[in-house]
Parts: sequence; structure tokens; C-alpha cells
Amino acid sequence: MKTDIKNIAAFVASAVWADEVYDEAEKVAVEEIAEALELDGFAEAVDAEIAALSGLDGQGVSDYLVEAGQGVDDEEIAHVFEAVMQILLSDGTLSYAEANNLLVVADALGLEHEYALLMVADMIKEEADIEIDFN
Repeated sequence: MKTDIKNIAAFVASAVWADEVYDEAEKVAVEEIAEALELDGFAEAVDAEIAALSGLDGQGVSDYLVEAGQGVDDEEIAHVFEAVMQILLSDGTLSYAEANNLLVVADALGLEHEYALLMVADMIKEEADIEIDFN
């Protein structure tokens, strides 16, 4: 990947830390992302980014992601967005708050909402057990 591991980790960490719990399913998803994208030291980079994000409010996280998004190679934006989706869907549920988080990530990456929506629909189509929570 051309994108610095720190920038990818920032987005994944934002998804992990959204509920302020780094559970086992998310840790497994982080390892799967690291393997798929061939990123050595990725789990450690995510841990460092979680620490950086933990003191920020919602606007601070958005600003942090916009800055990280500027460092994502244009050809790798979809990969980063897919990694965030993988983390958010690792619990088998897509909630209203997670949908909002995905739109914030899409904005920070410069990804059109329509394209992001289609990516989410495609991933949910592949995962038969995803529940939708409108709350």
C-alpha cells in the first residue's frame, strides 16, 4: 500500500473506538485487515491511534480523520473505507450511529455518499447475518 500505515490505522481506530470498547471481534477484524492489506505492525498502529483519539470529542475526531484522509492515496480510499466497514460490522449489526460514523469517514476520505452506500450494501449482501438497528 502507498498510504502510510498511520493514516489507515487512524480510520480503523476511529471505528474501533466509536463505542469506547475494543472487543475481541474487533481485534480479530484488525488482524484480518492487517493480513489482507499486508500491513506489518498494524495492530500496534491501531492501538497508538486509539490512544490518540481517546481524548477527542466528536468534532476533534472528525478533524483528525480529515487530516488522516489527506494522506490516503486516491487509489486506496475504497480499501480504507472497506476496512472501517469490516470493523463496524464485526459485531453483526449496523446501527444508526455506525451508519453516521461511516458517512463521517466517507466525507473524510472524499468518498461520495452514494458510492459509500453501495459499498455498505454490497458488504451486507455478502454477510448473511447482519442485522440493521435503526436506533
